[in-house]
Amino acid sequence: LSILSLEGAKVSAEISKLIRKYSTAQVAFEFIGDAALLYIPADENLEFAPIFSVYRAIDIVAVIMLGCLAQGILLRGGIGFGIGGFVEQSSFYGQAYYRAVAAEEEAKYPRVVVGASFLEYLDYLGDRAVHDKSLKTEEQKLIMGWRSEVQRYLTKDTDDKCIVHYLRERHAKITEHD
Repeated sequence: LSILSLEGAKVSAEISKLIRKYSTAQVAFEFIGDAALLYIPADENLEFAPIFSVYRAIDIVAVIMLGCLAQGILLRGGIGFGIGGFVEQSSFYGQAYYRAVAAEEEAKYPRVVVGASFLEYLDYLGDRAVHDKSLKTEEQKLIMGWRSEVQRYLTKDTDDKCIVHYLRERHAKITEHD
């Protein structure tokens, strides 16, 4: 638990709203058969920004991969972006699902492959931050900052596939105490 105090700091209502928007994640889980599905809504609204949810989802995937690896459990996965939704409880359909499954099938061994649709979405968010005249400088910086954090998790593997780098320096500290 972290508590940040802005006591004595002069933070406008507008900046306070931006802080809340860019520090509120909406990541949901659903277990379907032997698969865990993490999903986020990609629509922009006043309450949260999808880029922070994307960051949290990638961070969760990295922690799960590292934790399972430490227990001798080997996982593979895929990340896709697109339209999707639940038709019935435990029945998720749509582009997002099929793109994630296609990326997972490319994994072949313990890793999480990031599909082109997800990378295109990251590019879209960056382009939007730079070119959308309705966004103020502070919001553009927040979008680009979180996008940069997501990109720090991504790397090219030996076969040129983009993967989640779950052994990133931040998570390496977890194993130092073992």
